[in-house]
Amino acid sequence: GSYLLSMIRWRTGALLTPIMIFVTGILFYVFIIFREGGVISPMIIALGSTPLYLAVIFGGAQNILSKSVKYAFFDSTKEMSYIPLDEDLKTKGKAAADVIGGRLGKSTGAGIQWGMLQVGYMFSPNVTLISLATYFFIIFSVVLIIWFISAYSLDKEFYKKIEENKACEAEAVVEPVTG
Repeated sequence: GSYLLSMIRWRTGALLTPIMIFVTGILFYVFIIFREGGVISPMIIALGSTPLYLAVIFGGAQNILSKSVKYAFFDSTKEMSYIPLDEDLKTKGKAAADVIGGRLGKSTGAGIQWGMLQVGYMFSPNVTLISLATYFFIIFSVVLIIWFISAYSLDKEFYKKIEENKACEAEAVVEPVTG
């Protein structure tokens, strides 16, 4: 991970995780949403498979690949983003991202599922998570779009802060006295 990060821009490393999740997630949701009927199902069955089988394959691939890319790139770029900050901001930023961010993300995901099921039950007693897949795909897409926008924005701030630090260091350099 760190060797590859030295060869690419910060933004590229930060975007690899959401790109991997987005690509495998789209494939997963396509096979879940169009599991019965539609254009995709007959083509897949003709090839000797089923949409559900492919959804399981791509869902599993998403879990494996997203965790691999997260550990190789996302975690490293997250830590790199703290480098140009002063010590106080670095400590507070890490605490907020690691403690609050991780727990908030997981609980928000669970809350969305619970809330969607509760709303679904109001309209149909037979609602299931799989019947809500289209709505989950929309939420999934919105979250990833926000992730992409955030990574681009943080990239600009990251390099701006690095340039500010370089300028401060250059001003702090004292010219040697020649005599």
